[in-house]
Order: sequence, then structure tokens, then C-alpha cells
Amino acid sequence: MKIINPNFSRGFMAILAVVLIGAAALVMSLNSSLLGLSTLEFATLAQAGDATRSLADACLEEALVKLRLDNNYAGTPTLSLAAGSCIIGVTNLSANERQVNVEATKGEFERLIQAKVLVAPRLVTVSEWLEL
Repeated sequence: MKIINPNFSRGFMAILAVVLIGAAALVMSLNSSLLGLSTLEFATLAQAGDATRSLADACLEEALVKLRLDNNYAGTPTLSLAAGSCIIGVTNLSANERQVNVEATKGEFERLIQAKVLVAPRLVTVSEWLEL
């Protein structure tokens, strides 16, 4: 007949409990680390998208200034800036109405803006602004 030491059984249960609690803590810390990394990646992508939107706005403002100075401004095939590049296209809708299309690119991000403007001598008024 085999005799089991009761202290051995309690020690074994304590070690088993410590191992299980440690494993659960490890899994939770790993999950929170992965969640933090994905949040950081999302924030970086959002920041790059906002920078591309700012670039598109700047290019549209550039087109509005050029339209104010020259009513016959037809756009710029490629405008290169430090932040990225954009393509500006201007379409005549009527004698005093233009449609300005801006396609801004920064890295892998792209923003499109379409604006309708009313042009008068030395004055440009935006009547519609649409981000696509």
C-alpha cells in the first residue's frame, strides 16, 4: 500500500495554481501589447491620411489664388510640394463658373477634392466643396 504525503498534494496544487495564473497573466499581457501595436498603427495611418487631406486643401487653395489672378487658368498637370504632389484640373462650366478638381497624393494615400467656384475680376467665390 502506497502512502501519499498530504503536504506533497498541497504543494503540487499550489505550483499548479501559480503556473495557471502566470499563463493567464502572460496571455492577457500579450493581448494588450498586440492591441497597443494595432492602435499605434491605426493612429499612424490616420495621421498620414490627414496629411494628405491637408495637401489637397493646400493645392486647392493654390488653384483658387491662380484663378483669382488669371480667370483663364486651366490647372497644373503636376504640382510637386515637399509634402507630396497633386494634379489640378480646371473646367469651364460657364462664363463665370469653374470646376476645380484636385488629386493629391502622398505616399500610398490619395485625396480628391472637387470645388465649383464663381469667378469675377480679382474675386473667386467657392460655391461648392466636395471631398471624394
